[in-house]
Amino acid sequence: MKKFAFPLLVIIFYSGCKKYPDGPLISLSSKEGRISGHWDVEYFSINGYDSTTYLRSQPFYGRYFFSTEQDNRKNFFTYKNSILPATPNYNGIGFWMFLEHKEALYVHFDLYTPPALGPYRAADVTWEIRRLKSKELWLKTTYEGKEYFVKFKPYKE
Repeated sequence: MKKFAFPLLVIIFYSGCKKYPDGPLISLSSKEGRISGHWDVEYFSINGYDSTTYLRSQPFYGRYFFSTEQDNRKNFFTYKNSILPATPNYNGIGFWMFLEHKEALYVHFDLYTPPALGPYRAADVTWEIRRLKSKELWLKTTYEGKEYFVKFKPYKE
C-alpha cells in the first residue's frame, strides 16, 4: 500500500504547483531563462479567430528578442521588423517585466511608433502567461474589449 501512496502524493503535490494554466507541470529552468531569446509568432488569434496570416501581412510584423540584461530591475527587449527590416519606425526597443508572481508579462516600448494590431506591438501591454517553456511561449490578454491569444516559437537568426 505504501508503494502506491507515495507516487499518488507526488502527483497530487505537483499538479497543485503548476504555475501556468497550460503548463509545464515542472521545469528545471528559471522563468527568466525560459523567456529569454528570439521569439516569432506561430499562431495569433483575435476573439478565437485565427489571425496569424493577417498579422504576418502587416508592415510592422516582427519578432521579439527578450533579454535578461537589466537596468533598474527591468529586462530589455528588442523588436525587429520582418517585412521592412531597414525601416527604423517599425523596429523598437523597450523593457519587459514579470508581474503577479511571474504569472503575467508586461511589455513596454520606448519611443513607441504606431501601428500595432491590438496588443501585438502595442506601446504598453500586460499578457497573462498561459505556457512558458524554452520552446513555447503562449500569451493571452483582453485588449480594448477583444481577447488576443498568441503562441510564440523560438526563432534562430
